[in-house]
Amino acid sequence: MFPKYEEIQIPLLTEIAKRGGKVYPSDKNSKGQTVYEALAEYFDLSPEAVNFEIYESDGKARSKWKNIVRWTRNDLVKKGFMSSANRGIWELTELGKNKLKNT
Repeated sequence: MFPKYEEIQIPLLTEIAKRGGKVYPSDKNSKGQTVYEALAEYFDLSPEAVNFEIYESDGKARSKWKNIVRWTRNDLVKKGFMSSANRGIWELTELGKNKLKNT
């Protein structure tokens, strides 16, 4: 149903690069899509998959797709490809930019 974290990494880095290398994930691109929506289109996810909700320990419903993308971002931060310096902003590091050049 959903792509694996590893499969999302390069498309996520690419999407951020297309948006200037620094973005709030909820910002809209020229097609009116958030980062989550653009990636869902890239992976050709069904509306059911995009809208599928999971329930966290606090009892709140959350989008499984957004959760997967956020965990992918977290993995990229740990690998040094993205920065976590500014809360809420997803930003490529030089290492992340170089990764894209070499992919």
